[in-house]
Amino acid sequence: MVHVSKVSLVWVVDKEKMSHLEEMMTQLGIWMADEEHWVQKEDPKEGDLCCIRFSEDGEMYRGKVEAVAEDEVEVQYIDYGNSETLPKNEVLELPEQFHKQEAAAAPLEVIGAH
Repeated sequence: MVHVSKVSLVWVVDKEKMSHLEEMMTQLGIWMADEEHWVQKEDPKEGDLCCIRFSEDGEMYRGKVEAVAEDEVEVQYIDYGNSETLPKNEVLELPEQFHKQEAAAAPLEVIGAH
């Protein structure tokens, strides 16, 4: 289990995907360590893939835009399931080489949980 959205919805990563996820995250961290690779996402739209820095650990992650407000964007961290709202100017373009790998986290509904 990676993230609990609510009692009836948890996000899990298949054990077989963990090594691929860890390798991809290492490569993303190396690539984004060079601030020349930071390109602000112009006019983010719902469903867009992006790169964002997680507020709790300062690391870069792959994300998907879930909702767009005037100055803020709600993003979901696609490889872990959690989400947060960030200022639009903190949403970066996800480098093309990180688009191919499917999202590692998958939602799992817990039947009977309230």
